[in-house]
Amino acid sequence: MISRQLNRRLFAICRSGWQEGEQDATDLRPRLERHQYTNTYGQLPEALVQCATNYNLNLNIQHIWLGKYVSFNDEVTLDDIAHGFYPFVLSGQGIDHKFYDFLNNYLKEPGSDGVVRVAGANMNYRFLSLVQSDHPIRSRSKTLRLEPQPVRTPKPVPLGVYRDYSHSGKDMGIMFSIKQAEGDRQPVVRDILKSLQVEDNNAYQQRFEDLKKLTEEQQTLDIKEKQRGRYAMLVFHVKDDQGSNFERDDFENLLLTGADYQPRRMPDGFLKDKQMNATTHNLVLYIDCEKIAKIKDGRFGIRVTARPAKGFAYYAAGEYHSDGVKLSDVLVANQTTYVDVYLKRNVDKNVFRFDRGDVKRGSFKKLKPVGGAD
Repeated sequence: MISRQLNRRLFAICRSGWQEGEQDATDLRPRLERHQYTNTYGQLPEALVQCATNYNLNLNIQHIWLGKYVSFNDEVTLDDIAHGFYPFVLSGQGIDHKFYDFLNNYLKEPGSDGVVRVAGANMNYRFLSLVQSDHPIRSRSKTLRLEPQPVRTPKPVPLGVYRDYSHSGKDMGIMFSIKQAEGDRQPVVRDILKSLQVEDNNAYQQRFEDLKKLTEEQQTLDIKEKQRGRYAMLVFHVKDDQGSNFERDDFENLLLTGADYQPRRMPDGFLKDKQMNATTHNLVLYIDCEKIAKIKDGRFGIRVTARPAKGFAYYAAGEYHSDGVKLSDVLVANQTTYVDVYLKRNVDKNVFRFDRGDVKRGSFKKLKPVGGAD
């Protein structure tokens, strides 16, 4: 994956993961010294410098300092900020099967470069907030409506995806496979230089359209050849209105579809992977966009059931129904959609009560919730 702000003065290459033998530590200085003049990037820097004059660019890449994720050839100055930053992302979606490990099937995961998912590399994303109301959506099960806030998106960032590049390796690596002698005949070199030419918003928008077209062409070929396709991520974060997060075993999340919004009716094979992050409490669903697009009538929903569902403090189930909202407004191929769900914590009346001071004290052991909430 190649990404980040690039203009005539700043050249940055970001990558996820480490090369073999690289130190995993918090102190960057020893690592930077060891990897000065590193070959991690293959001949990509040399190829860019060699072809820069053909694009009316003056690049000066003396060496690259390799950090844990990002390397800079230059400092960011006030002139750079005044000039404007125009970030873009170039990502491979090829799989180099030489790196296949039968113990780790993520090294050949579709929709990724063998390490990083395109949906994770993409700087375009969506954010949807669902807040539980007091309005029933299913009276029989005492399920309350999850009211949506408008979907939020950042300013669009150009994304280019290549089916023949992978994360690393001398044969397919998006950086390490680049040869200086082949120059801008290599798509990545050509597209980086074109992106470096951007100097205003109009040119940036055109670059967005050009890379969007490239991505559609590359992924359409994958779909026709039944290879890697297009994927998206749904990241759910569930908490209550008091700010408490729900642990892995404290809630269930179901995707709904159909005219009556029921579970277990999603298209076969739509869910490629599911993970729960124990640190962030996020539930991550990896979804095949071609398959989920086949849901009937385009109706989709979400049901969240949290525990405890009864007692002195409890939660009612919550549901969101699209009700005319397009699936493409919420879930987009090659992107991540973050969904924050806020459930209301219900507190029973018997949790706390006042009584007369002259009344004899009694036991609370047999006191039960009455079902009403304060």
